[in-house]
Amino acid sequence: MKVSLAELMTQDSHEDEETITPPADDVSYTVRLHGYDLNEKVDMIKLVRDITGLSPKEAKDLLDSLPVTLKEDVTEEERTSIEVLIETAYDISDLLIEFIEN
Repeated sequence: MKVSLAELMTQDSHEDEETITPPADDVSYTVRLHGYDLNEKVDMIKLVRDITGLSPKEAKDLLDSLPVTLKEDVTEEERTSIEVLIETAYDISDLLIEFIEN
């Protein structure tokens, strides 16, 4: 039985459609903070406030109860923003933060 090139290409394209991964928009993350340098607590309070929107006291209390979840259902765009914020806005040397894919 002969199969034309067009038929083969059509079969291949249908197989590819089944293996397409979902777009990154569907991925969400949970941001977990496991630890930081205690000498940088003031900067950490500011960072936690920027990420969560908490008051200074709430951010301090949160940092006193590590490990903690800072934010849930974070989009890829928000994750990138948080990473940039950590790298550029604050000079925090020892930070143990984890982005867990949901």
